[in-house]
Amino acid sequence: MLLAEFFAPMQSFSTGAMDAYSNMGRLMGVKAPPKWERSDPRKPDWPVVPLEDTGEFLRFLESLRPLEHPLRERCRAIVTGTPMEDISDEWEAFIDGAAKRFREASKEWERDFVSLRGAWEEIPAQPQADSVGAERAKANSIRYQIRANCDITVIEFFSDAGFLPRYGFPIHLQRLSVRMPRDDQSDKSTTAEGYRLERQSLLALSEYVPGAQVLVGGKVAESKGILKHWTEANKDEALGLNYRALTCANEHEYLGTSQGEACPECGEAAQTKSDQLMFPRFGYTTAAWDPPKPPGRNIDRVGKVVTTATGFSLKVATNTEADFAGVRGLAAMYYDAGQGELLIRNAGDENHGFALCTRCGFAMSEEKPRKANGPVAALPKTFRDHASVFSTRVNLRCWGKNLGVEPVLRHKVLAARETTDVLILDWPSDDWPSDAGKGSLYSLGRALVLAGARLLEIDSREIGLELKPRSAEEFTILLHDTVPGGAGHCFELFRLARPWLEEARRILWVTAIHDSVCERACLECLLDFGGQFNAHLLDRRGALELLNSALG
Repeated sequence: MLLAEFFAPMQSFSTGAMDAYSNMGRLMGVKAPPKWERSDPRKPDWPVVPLEDTGEFLRFLESLRPLEHPLRERCRAIVTGTPMEDISDEWEAFIDGAAKRFREASKEWERDFVSLRGAWEEIPAQPQADSVGAERAKANSIRYQIRANCDITVIEFFSDAGFLPRYGFPIHLQRLSVRMPRDDQSDKSTTAEGYRLERQSLLALSEYVPGAQVLVGGKVAESKGILKHWTEANKDEALGLNYRALTCANEHEYLGTSQGEACPECGEAAQTKSDQLMFPRFGYTTAAWDPPKPPGRNIDRVGKVVTTATGFSLKVATNTEADFAGVRGLAAMYYDAGQGELLIRNAGDENHGFALCTRCGFAMSEEKPRKANGPVAALPKTFRDHASVFSTRVNLRCWGKNLGVEPVLRHKVLAARETTDVLILDWPSDDWPSDAGKGSLYSLGRALVLAGARLLEIDSREIGLELKPRSAEEFTILLHDTVPGGAGHCFELFRLARPWLEEARRILWVTAIHDSVCERACLECLLDFGGQFNAHLLDRRGALELLNSALG
């Protein structure tokens, strides 16, 4: 309501739902730098605008502070007859709280902007003649990233940050655009309106990535690249947001805009190797020269989707319990949506990332690993000769052979992230059985997922499981709602406590006969559809021993 009041005077007569609250660049009072054109030997000027002097929304909140402000009476009318009615007179505290949460939510955007601004300023204003091309390419790459950050809608960013509610907004939806030749027999193509393919970004990362096939309308459509713009046109836009997935010496994973950022959880320096992440903004696309075909082959996944929890240790948990369910030393920490995020990655068929054409968005899985030193690995076969995804002629190259710098991004790991409800269970290693390992802990996690689904009467796929590193060789169990923004399942399990753990033990035990014959897992205990891709980790006996030692 406060944001609506702030943006109302700035809106035109007709505006879209997601654009009504503008974008982050407008809200923070900054713009991306100009593009460095090839004809200019100097880097363009980009005036410095201090972020601390651009808090228009914070100044707007200050103007609402007087008790006689009309908005106060409108808010009072909304909460009449609700539990909020008793505190509706705390107007100044409400304004202070909104300002505080806004500042906290803005910190991540400000940190990324300052980091990118620093990288831009490190580029010489007038480089040497033999290095102008390389410096120009670097500067324009930074410009695209800054511009992409500035174009993020206010609704999307602050919903992810927990300042706005996540539900109800069409956030992180990505499509697979199916391109078809136009009827006028030209080389141009258009979007096939008969195909409406759209997924949450987490699902799109496994179903729509370049190389994946999708069965739709009785035909198979194959994804060929990254969608460059929401209009599905070939516009001069960034393919997505770029980050580095950094890992410190203590195995904590976090996101940064540069290799040199220290771990915000423990302060340790990042290790030398890091994944270069690309977060597609709008989705994926097929190629006009490869229209949907009748099915005639198996439809396989491309790459392996890996989920990592980032950020949860950096914020205060919503609820904590030191001896959860009466188990000595078992710490439980519940985080509601907005307190942390899940990071999902797909590094392609060979786990070396993707090569991406910046001219049309075409992409292929890299065949060879990235080299830390020495010559750059060869491009995937046929990549250099690929046709534009917008062209209907497969033999017409997207770019010529005599370019000084090839328009391609190398070894990009496609990624997505989502905020949701999370529950972390941390057994101190001193209390584990001596032979308990990662398989035992993962199997206990699967038992907890199945037990929680049974008690809450939901599908087990509505609860996700990951092992979050506590150190180089120790892990904690991390459970999360798979519904974007959270559905409250983890909170209900946190409240159930002891009955939940007892149900997990029944799932692992089943019967005396089962316990005597089942070594690692079977369909009567842990084997199920949701955990099929990690079945090799299952160790029923180890999980049961761990749970028995906790419950007695």
